[in-house]
Amino acid sequence: MLLRLPIEYHELTRAIVIYMYGLSAGGAWIAAIASPNTSYDKLDPARADTHIRALLRTASAQIAVVLLLAAGLAALIAYYMSALFAVIAAIGFVANHLILTRRSVEGRVRDRRQTRRVIAVGLTLVFMLAILIAMIFTVQRL
Repeated sequence: MLLRLPIEYHELTRAIVIYMYGLSAGGAWIAAIASPNTSYDKLDPARADTHIRALLRTASAQIAVVLLLAAGLAALIAYYMSALFAVIAAIGFVANHLILTRRSVEGRVRDRRQTRRVIAVGLTLVFMLAILIAMIFTVQRL
């Protein structure tokens, strides 16, 4: 059953969805680009790496929640392509969170942690593109 909202609620919901996508993309950009640059400028490399991993881990979970809420609102107003890309991006950020979780048994801990951080930053940038595609679909009413 399709829920029919009055036009002013429909447009308000659309604006909220666009805002939530922007919030998610901005948070991803800060976690993947801006904060690591500052961390490596202000901290020694080992502490900067630890800080970035912790930041990406916590930010990924929060961004995933915001994206799932935005996808639900987008589906509510029948913007299914936008909702699909938002769910894909949310799954990517959940994967990011899982990649960066601590494991009790690790060999060569430092190398694996750095590799996981590099993978997480790359995934963040890729799924930030998915957020922007979802935002474009919302603006185009798709």
